[in-house]
Amino acid sequence: TYRRFWKGFFRTAPADADARQKAAATHRLLALWLLPFLVLIALTSFYYFIDDLGLFRSRPAPTMVAERDWVLPDGFDGRSLDDVIAIAQIAVPGLDPQTVVLPGQKKAPFEIVGYRKADGPIFGAAIVKVDPSTMEVLSTVTPESQGTFTRLKPLVTAIHYANWGGMAVTIFWAFLGILSVALVWKAARIGIARSQIHDAATGAAPRKSLRRYRDNLGRNWLIFPALLFAGIAIAALKRLL
Repeated sequence: TYRRFWKGFFRTAPADADARQKAAATHRLLALWLLPFLVLIALTSFYYFIDDLGLFRSRPAPTMVAERDWVLPDGFDGRSLDDVIAIAQIAVPGLDPQTVVLPGQKKAPFEIVGYRKADGPIFGAAIVKVDPSTMEVLSTVTPESQGTFTRLKPLVTAIHYANWGGMAVTIFWAFLGILSVALVWKAARIGIARSQIHDAATGAAPRKSLRRYRDNLGRNWLIFPALLFAGIAIAALKRLL
């Protein structure tokens, strides 16, 4: 089945198989059915890891604004906000604003974040910054002005978190996640059962299930604390740099 997995998507255990053989067949089928989902989650998770390190992230140049005596203009209201959005839409034709960040400091600009209707949200955001003093556009960031790695983020997010297709896809993604946990659980139980058979055949002293599973992994069990330590070290370095 593993050599020709495309022929084993519906291959079940024989009718006269024992409980261990049936469990192994179920584990094999789960692994085959979940393979596309697990590959997608693995690739998108690796993307988030690289993005968190900031290796390929394209960062727009910082926008400098002269310090003002005020944070928001006097009499700023909903109509004024509409004017700011209109300026952003002139700077980026077809812009569909999703978020407007108001200045929180005397040097901060207005920031309008959205996407162009022709592109849609899946191909990257468009960002327009407007000077509160002069109402002039300070900078614009469009999908094509960003690097390929950054432009992929909306697509990666949609795949990883099932932000597409509505609630039905979200529930289906959650169901696949539960099956993935069952896959790991069955693998552990199969490994423990096989070691019990081996111990009984060799006359070895009985071992607890957790230790038995660790012994089956051999030195590979060191991978888990090593990955945990690497994650903590990377997070610590990011805070220091």
